[in-house]
Amino acid sequence: MRTTLHKLIDPNTLDFLGKSYKLLVVRVLLLIFSFVVSIMLGRYLGPSGLGVINLVERIISLAIIIVLFGSSQYLIKEVAIAKGKKQWQKIYNILHSSLLYLFIGSLICALCLLIGSEYIATGLFDENKMQIPLCIASLSVVFQVVNRIYSSALNGFDKIWQSSFFNELITTFLVLCIISCFVFFQLDLTIVNVSIFYLFSRLIAMLSSWFVWKKVFPFRFNSSRIKFKSLFKSSFPFLLVSATGFVGANIDALMVGILSTSTQVGLYSVCVRVALVSTILLQIVNTTLAPRFAAFYYEEKYSELNSLIKKISIGLVITSVGPLLIFILMGEGILEFWGDGFRSAYWILVTLALGQMFQVLGNTSGLMLVMCGYEKIQAKLSFSSILLNLSINYFLISNYGALGAAIATSIVFFLENILKVYFAKRFTGIVTLPFLK
Repeated sequence: MRTTLHKLIDPNTLDFLGKSYKLLVVRVLLLIFSFVVSIMLGRYLGPSGLGVINLVERIISLAIIIVLFGSSQYLIKEVAIAKGKKQWQKIYNILHSSLLYLFIGSLICALCLLIGSEYIATGLFDENKMQIPLCIASLSVVFQVVNRIYSSALNGFDKIWQSSFFNELITTFLVLCIISCFVFFQLDLTIVNVSIFYLFSRLIAMLSSWFVWKKVFPFRFNSSRIKFKSLFKSSFPFLLVSATGFVGANIDALMVGILSTSTQVGLYSVCVRVALVSTILLQIVNTTLAPRFAAFYYEEKYSELNSLIKKISIGLVITSVGPLLIFILMGEGILEFWGDGFRSAYWILVTLALGQMFQVLGNTSGLMLVMCGYEKIQAKLSFSSILLNLSINYFLISNYGALGAAIATSIVFFLENILKVYFAKRFTGIVTLPFLK
């Protein structure tokens, strides 16, 4: 049976599948835990309370994107290449330099958020009850930045499921456990309590990722610090790449909060979470293949890279179209889990699911551009998408609220991913869509 399987599927695909099942388990658990947390918060806090929590989370996400400055993807790429060449000193230098510079940056960012929390809450979003949760969440910026650095290093070191576990799953799991205890003992659940839960969970996640990295990478050297200017220059193209992902997942909700109400943010955030179900395989592929793309390309194993991508693309097509059909047929019933107040978000969900289909079909091309040395091309696409998203969002949200944000996001995803596929084919010669030649 094993011999037959090897004849049907090439060894690289088998290796990918063998190392991905743990990541699949992590992603599925993360999906389940996130849904349960969201449902519990939606039922106990309502659309408005859930909207405040999501606005705070997105503000913190924006802060982290700025502080990291694209270093997460830079670390994955450089650690993967250095590991293949057994350049342990280089890994040590990159990691320690990143930790030093980004730790200082995260402290400054947290302080700025604390000082500006009143203006952000009342002046920008006109939401008084956001200020205290934002102050609490700002303290987690340091924890999340350090955790992201160690998680990225683990990913580049081929510890892929561990990276995802400490970067995402452990925080959601701990928050779910604490909320469940509050509900079980009938304690008062407020947006302030929830913010404290997230702060504590992210501290534990940071300490856990640091501990695991020490076990995975036991080498110790005299640190040869990389100059800030050099690190800044190498990471900058990845910042714009990361910004596109942030725009697609966060900036629209922030603009809904600014131009509309926290209730609309609550409805929109639930639809985003549900629509992201279609991206679970994409997340696994991106996380698993990022270091492999870099290694295969720089080792000039082009045929292996092309074969692996073509096979994975078939699964991506299935997992992007299927959920869209399910949401069209059963969307209102799914949204009822969060409460009756969320049924009105049906068309927001369907529109976002359509956009996610475009994202799934084209995103692997963007990852390939980044990991194969064409990150500047991806960076230009990212910057253009940011400008387009902001302009379309402003017009549509002002007129249609959360539904306008969903339409804008889908339009940008469609245009951006068409260009990703085109440039990936032009510069690498590989088409990531199985129905194109």
